Amino acid sequence: MSERLDDLEPYRKGWRRREQDRRIEGAKRRERAWRVAARAARLLKESFGVRQVWAFGSLVRNQLDERSDIDLAVAGLAERDLCRAVGRLQSLDPDFPIDVVRLEDAPPSLRRRIEQEGVPL
Repeated sequence: MSERLDDLEPYRKGWRRREQDRRIEGAKRRERAWRVAARAARLLKESFGVRQVWAFGSLVRNQLDERSDIDLAVAGLAERDLCRAVGRLQSLDPDFPIDVVRLEDAPPSLRRRIEQEGVPL
């Protein structure tokens, strides 16, 4: 019995190593996502006159994975500029799609969520 368990040890070590690598890569991805979010906020403020930008969603809940996008809420973005702004944001980093919600258009439940968990950028 003990020999069988010993036979599994190389697999356990490999699994632990892969799990550690996955955590490290996840941390790097989160750091990169925060940098992209900060660049997006700066672009929105400087190019489109946005007053305030908040990150929310998986990024702020530390649940970002390889399929996650970056969720941003904005105050002061003219409706006519929304498509152009989103287009500019998509070019910041091809690995991170960016969703933009105009706070003025957000349903009350989403506004509450942004107020509760949003991180000003």
